[in-house]
Amino acid sequence: MSSDAPYLTSDLPGIGGRLKVRHEDFVVDEIPLYQASGQGTHVYVQVEKRAIATLSVIDKMAQALGIPRRNIGFAGLKDARAVTRQWLSIEHIDIDKIKALDFSNFKVIAIERHTNKIKTGHLRGNIFEINIREFDKDIKLEEAVSRVENIMAVLGRRGVPNYYGQQRFGKRDDGQVLGAAIIREDWDEFIAELLARPLEIENETIQKARRAFEEGDLKKALQTWPMSFLAQRQALRYLLERKPGDNEGAFNAIDHKYRRFCVSSFQSAMFNKVLARRVQDIDKLYRGDIARKHDNGACFMVFEPEVEQHRCDNFDISPTGPMFGYEMLWPGEEAARLENEVLCETNLALDDFKVGYGKRVAQGTRRSLRFQPKSIEVKGIKDETGHYVKLRFELDSGSYATTLAREVMKNETESLGLIDME
Repeated sequence: MSSDAPYLTSDLPGIGGRLKVRHEDFVVDEIPLYQASGQGTHVYVQVEKRAIATLSVIDKMAQALGIPRRNIGFAGLKDARAVTRQWLSIEHIDIDKIKALDFSNFKVIAIERHTNKIKTGHLRGNIFEINIREFDKDIKLEEAVSRVENIMAVLGRRGVPNYYGQQRFGKRDDGQVLGAAIIREDWDEFIAELLARPLEIENETIQKARRAFEEGDLKKALQTWPMSFLAQRQALRYLLERKPGDNEGAFNAIDHKYRRFCVSSFQSAMFNKVLARRVQDIDKLYRGDIARKHDNGACFMVFEPEVEQHRCDNFDISPTGPMFGYEMLWPGEEAARLENEVLCETNLALDDFKVGYGKRVAQGTRRSLRFQPKSIEVKGIKDETGHYVKLRFELDSGSYATTLAREVMKNETESLGLIDME
């Protein structure tokens, strides 16, 4: 992805290194959208977890408390490969039952009350503390700190390119291919990409399943796909048991969440391409840009960039890029020319999002081309675990720490391959 996603700070050397060597090297503190009032029927529970995903914590808590999983609210997902602290909510629960919970990889550290359930998006941001270890051997600790400080000074002033990471596209980078096929309503292409075309980067079991499908042995393919590959198994079961050769029917048999993920993957890839082409202008407004207000998320068209530029310089607003769709605000003039150029390279037109299956799944939106790290601290540390650079900063909800780390490290295989859920 490095050649397709240029750095904003390409003129400043990174330090290389590794993230998440230890779970303690990636610490996330959730910043709630609002504070608990102390009154109400909903119990707010702050948990600290280590080496476990948010949904696994919720599963274990629900089972221990004897309640449905859906009764536990949360604002966002947090990566398993980290130490994270976040708030959950449970209505009409005995607080003594919460205090009695005892698990090895997470613990309750605070309990409050409030009047409503915590829902996805009830999150102002996150505070990150990340340790970068094993940076380039020819760089002394003091030099590493200096490099990171120089890069962070630029990112704090101009913003971080808001690229989507590799986890958005799948291991074989097929999410965007599947998404484009959905918009085109090309069901043969979708099924071929989903079930055939084995790649060496995949494990032998998956390659075997894909080869079986290519050879026409649908029963063997279904038996071979691992149980965790639900979409592949749903499509195969339809073709095998319902109507062989009906690729549109096989597509419709797949869970709608997976289909939407594929479309989102395609939209994300197109966003990345637009951002890559104007990365050095992420803090500059174009005529016709759709700008986003950071205080409330409202968007508006920029008719006079020279008049609005000072607001961009102050990080009150930012230019946005397209998550292509039929409900998306379309830019004008200079901004529109760039976005249409990227779209035309996919052999798609705007009307493809307004009719047929496109209209059913690709509403579209605008996404800021940048985000701003705040409260930045950089330290060089030597202790019994070795020497490393500790980087602390605050990000608004929806911003990814690993995208920021990519600029600092300039080490693609390490920084972009990591999941960073918020």
